[in-house]
Amino acid sequence: YKEILSQYIEEYDDRCGKLEKYLKEQDWVNYSIIAHALKSSSRTIGANELAEKAFALEKASKESDADTVLNGHEELLAAYEDMIRLLRNALK
Repeated sequence: YKEILSQYIEEYDDRCGKLEKYLKEQDWVNYSIIAHALKSSSRTIGANELAEKAFALEKASKESDADTVLNGHEELLAAYEDMIRLLRNALK
């Protein structure tokens, strides 16, 4: 489980960077792919609230619902950052 958590933490910077990039470009196809990956890995570690936020944006981006993605993006990243902080502290 610690190995899975470590991998989850390692993916953080890359995923955030891609989410930001695809949001800026309004590349909803790729945004949905990264949101899907975040949703799945968050569910794997039991971060269900974060997974639900990612799922909502995955769904919205698949539907090209820019308003929902734009309105929920910062909240998703903040929740993701909080989860990473908790995990880093727990693994120390």
